[in-house]
Amino acid sequence: MKNKMQPGDYTLTQVSDTQFLLENRDGTKTEITLVEEGNEVSFSNLPADIAYSLNSFSSKELKENPLACLSAAVREREGMGRTPGAEI
Repeated sequence: MKNKMQPGDYTLTQVSDTQFLLENRDGTKTEITLVEEGNEVSFSNLPADIAYSLNSFSSKELKENPLACLSAAVREREGMGRTPGAEI
């Protein structure tokens, strides 16, 4: 069974204009890269559960402020609008 994400599980750092580091409380680190292909913007190496939360952002928003969009997606997945400790 997969552990549920809780508030504060992740720390997100912008390393460069296109590079981000996602650090989990358990010590794992994921390097994420902003990828632009024509008018489309995506992130490589982003965990699927966090990538899903980015669907609410436009390519323009992702390109102009990727750190804010990634941060919002991480926080949404951590909290998912539930009371801490509540079942999903």
